[in-house]
Amino acid sequence: MDQPCPQEEATHTRGFTAPELRRFVSYVPFSIKSDVYALGMAYARMLVRVRKYQTVADEALFVELILTMVNNDIQQRATLQQVLQHPYFSHIDWDQIERAEGPPPCPLAKQVMERFAVARRKLADQQRQHQQQQQQQQQQQQQQQMQQQFQRQTAAAAAAAAAAAGAAKNPGGGAHGINNAAGPRGERAAAAAAAAAAAAALAAAAAAAAAARGGKATAGGRGRAQHQQ
Repeated sequence: MDQPCPQEEATHTRGFTAPELRRFVSYVPFSIKSDVYALGMAYARMLVRVRKYQTVADEALFVELILTMVNNDIQQRATLQQVLQHPYFSHIDWDQIERAEGPPPCPLAKQVMERFAVARRKLADQQRQHQQQQQQQQQQQQQQQMQQQFQRQTAAAAAAAAAAAGAAKNPGGGAHGINNAAGPRGERAAAAAAAAAAAAALAAAAAAAAAARGGKATAGGRGRAQHQQ
């Protein structure tokens, strides 16, 4: 520290560069007070950007600290030790910070972390709701498909039953009244076949309905498990 360094190795950020660093071209007489000036300008930028409805603790004391840090006269400018010992930082244990113990001393940092945690929880809730909506839509689509299949199978069973009833009432078969060669046994066989077809269709419809109920229960179980996770 307090040693000159080449101009190309010095870092100059507009608005934060100490006056003594701007007056030299080849070699810059860099010192720790130049960093104090840059830090003071950063504090000033933070203070200016505070919104009107926000409050700054000990604002007058903070402004007084900033003015001592950004003094153009390097001899009158505060040293780093004077900054650390300033009354504005009286509530901070610098030794504890040096040991990396305790929470961050800056309330704004704590506020940022709390807001970040709230935002993460909100995003997780939105994602969970979106997944639940997708699952509900899939369940509704499956139920509609199962219901349509059940209706088709029920209609087929009803048609088969109607055909069986018609065959029993019209053993002659056909509009011309041709006699059934098989006689009563043929009529009974036709009626039994029609009844068997109707029973098979009804059984298939019942199986489809049971599958629909089982799919709904499984999807509901998955939704509850994801919610618990």
